[in-house]
Amino acid sequence: MRAEEMLLIKAEAAYKAGATAEGEAALKKLMDQRDPAWKQTCMTFEDEVWLQRRIELWGEFGRIYDIRRLKQGFRRTTEMGWPTDALLNNRPTDDPESFMWVLTIPQSEFDGNVNMDPTVDQNPVGDTKE
Repeated sequence: MRAEEMLLIKAEAAYKAGATAEGEAALKKLMDQRDPAWKQTCMTFEDEVWLQRRIELWGEFGRIYDIRRLKQGFRRTTEMGWPTDALLNNRPTDDPESFMWVLTIPQSEFDGNVNMDPTVDQNPVGDTKE
């Protein structure tokens, strides 16, 4: 984790807790370092924090957690520069409730643990509840 991520977490948490001024101050502290002439561009403060998280943390592993936490899902297109093999067109990536986000417990864990039963202990398999 970097200090910039901590400021963004603080900004979002403070805002959600009703401490709007504290949240805005945390975001401003970060943005003063990035661009002293920065002005909020999104309609809501939350959207601005999420936009700045995407910008600040671009290319870092944590984006998947934001997508899940915020129930956003994602979409890949060739127009965005994704190669055809990475599009996942046949998967519900825009559905944040999809089970494709859940990593299943490997079979070797069941094989090596007599206390685990794959019929009741396994995470959901497949993309959807049905």
